[in-house]
This record gives sequence, C-alpha cells and structure tokens, in this order.
Amino acid sequence: MDHSASNMASRESPFAGEDFRMKVVVDWALCDGNGACALEAPTIFELSDDDELIVLTDEFGEALRDQAAAAVRVCPKRALRLEM
Repeated sequence: MDHSASNMASRESPFAGEDFRMKVVVDWALCDGNGACALEAPTIFELSDDDELIVLTDEFGEALRDQAAAAVRVCPKRALRLEM
C-alpha cells in the first residue's frame, strides 16, 4: 500500500513559501498504525478507517517543526525520524 499523499487528491501546502524545510521519514516495517503521531501532528499524519497511517505531507517548513518533533517523541515503535 502506498502511504503517501501523492496518490491522494493533490493538496497545496500552506507552507510552500518557506525556506526552511524538514522531512519526516516513516519506517513502515516498525509502524503499527496506533495513531499517536496523528494526534500530535494532524497536519502531517492521518489514520485511515483501516488504521493505516497516511502521511499527508512528508516535507514541511518551520511552522510544523514542533508538531513533527512531538509526533516523533510519542511514537511507541520509534518508527519516525526527522531529517533537515
């Protein structure tokens, strides 16, 4: 299953003009879809009706840095990491 938003309807990022960019990386072998990240960062992650994690945007600007960092911290499987 492709978990990225690229196969979903195209969404324009509200952070498109920012210079600072970060990327969230999901280790799909570790992710169990518990949704803790989606609660912390609902702009970045969503949980499907089938409890599959959906990454709404894998690259984002400074405005979402705190949300992304919180999502990484609360992941019980340590399946998330941030890259700058």
